[in-house]
Amino acid sequence: RMEKLRPISLGGGEIPVALRPTATKTTDVFFAGDPFPGPTPRLDGAVELRALEAEGFRIDIPEHHLPFDEYIKRLSAAWLAWSPAGYGWDCKRHYEAAMVGTVALANYPTILRDEPFRDGEHCLFYAPEPGELAAAVRKALEDKPRLKRIADAARLHVDRHHSRLARAERV
Repeated sequence: RMEKLRPISLGGGEIPVALRPTATKTTDVFFAGDPFPGPTPRLDGAVELRALEAEGFRIDIPEHHLPFDEYIKRLSAAWLAWSPAGYGWDCKRHYEAAMVGTVALANYPTILRDEPFRDGEHCLFYAPEPGELAAAVRKALEDKPRLKRIADAARLHVDRHHSRLARAERV
């Protein structure tokens, strides 16, 4: 019976069509979350993103909680959505980013995942060591047509595997 117990994603394919803007990309990296207090990857990553901002990269880190429609608008305006592990790894932000045409940038997972995103196909992963997030951002932004292809594949993957309907069909 244990074989039947498998992970299932949190999902995230339920963004209303009205909130799926096809915005012009005006931001390089978006992050909505509290890096303080938090696990080390969040603290260290926030420092790296601020250093990238000082170099001229367009980093959007809201200082306060955003209403959902504003969050989606700003998320969709970014090429990358930083989606680090917090108190767990699987996060709705991965799926929300995909639904609005933004590529999730997450530290390598440490869990068994349900219908997982594949690095370079549906998202981008980076190692948690210092400097790796900044290096991943720089490399990713060198090839924006590739980011567009990854975002398109991720949206299709979320629709097929992580929507409420897809999860209900599997259960």
